Amino acid sequence: MILPLIVLAFAADPRILVNIEFEGIQDLNRLSHLDIHYDHHRTSENIHAFVTQKMMSEISSLGFDVSVTPNLAFERFQALKN
Repeated sequence: MILPLIVLAFAADPRILVNIEFEGIQDLNRLSHLDIHYDHHRTSENIHAFVTQKMMSEISSLGFDVSVTPNLAFERFQALKN
């Protein structure tokens, strides 16, 4: 009974891959309270993360430049499956 509710909760709010620009480690610390799933891509100026649409709005409201970015790894995986 509980398992279907958990699955529904995750399916209802999908995560999208976004690019978050920042100026330093202190900026990343400001994001630590959010439930962000960071991707392996990161530089000294930006990081990729999987977030919900609501989280994307929250990140933007904190003053970060955040934009949707193509998930090339997932696209390649889908192409290989087909």
